[in-house]
Amino acid sequence: MKIFTKRFISWLVEIIFEAFVLGAVFTVLFTRGLFLSSFLENVLFAGYMAILLLLGNWYYLTKAFFGLIYRSSKLWVYPTIAGVLFMVHAYYAAYQLQSEWVTVNSEGEFPYTLIFIPIGGLSVFVCTAIVNWFYLDGI
Repeated sequence: MKIFTKRFISWLVEIIFEAFVLGAVFTVLFTRGLFLSSFLENVLFAGYMAILLLLGNWYYLTKAFFGLIYRSSKLWVYPTIAGVLFMVHAYYAAYQLQSEWVTVNSEGEFPYTLIFIPIGGLSVFVCTAIVNWFYLDGI
C-alpha cells in the first residue's frame, strides 16, 4: 500500500507540474493579447484547460497506467514514455478538434501543432524526469 501511495502522489505532482509548464507554453505560443489581467492568470487558465483537454482524451489514464505498472531504475525510460504518450494524445486531440493546428490554414500560416506538440512533449519529459528523479531517490 505504501508504494501505491508513493506512486500516486508522484503521478499527481507530475500532473500539477506539467499543467503549469504546459500552461506557460500554451500562453506564450497562443495568446497575442493577454485576455486576463496578468501572465500568471493566463498560465493558470491555460494549465487548467490543458488538464481538461488531456483528461478528456484519456492521456492521464494511460500515463497513470504506465506510471503505476512500469517504473524503471533508469531515469530516462518513464519520462520518454510519458513524452511520447503526450505527443500522441495531443496530436489526436488536435486532429479530433479538426483545428487549423494540424494543417496549414488558408492564409498559409504555419500550423501551431508542429510547434506545440514537440515543445509540450519535451516539457512533459522534463517534468516527469524531475519528479521521477525525486521518486527514485526515495524522497
